[in-house]
Amino acid sequence: DYVVDVGPRRPGEPYPWVIEFQCVERTDRRQPGSLLFAGINFYSRSPDDPRALEAMNASAYAHGLGPFIDGGRGLYVVNHTGCTYPDVVPSSARGGGEGNLRRPIESRAPYLSSAV
Repeated sequence: DYVVDVGPRRPGEPYPWVIEFQCVERTDRRQPGSLLFAGINFYSRSPDDPRALEAMNASAYAHGLGPFIDGGRGLYVVNHTGCTYPDVVPSSARGGGEGNLRRPIESRAPYLSSAV
């Protein structure tokens, strides 16, 4: 997983959007190093704002992700109807640690996704 870009913000404020790129290479002997999976996730705090989508899309192409968007299933909206997301993640879900630390979730779920 790689964070490709984040939307502009003022110091101390949360990022308005984030673009994530995921990829997995084959490890078998037939085609070692070839692409097995690639996915792009757009996360936005304002999923109904078309300016956020335009900014994320422009950034994705500017960072070279166009071939993954155009060569796969394209971008599609992920339906979150009826989904609920916790405000914090227990430390046990992050590998444990002293004192059962908790942290806020920055981005809850992908707004748009693309997979190859």
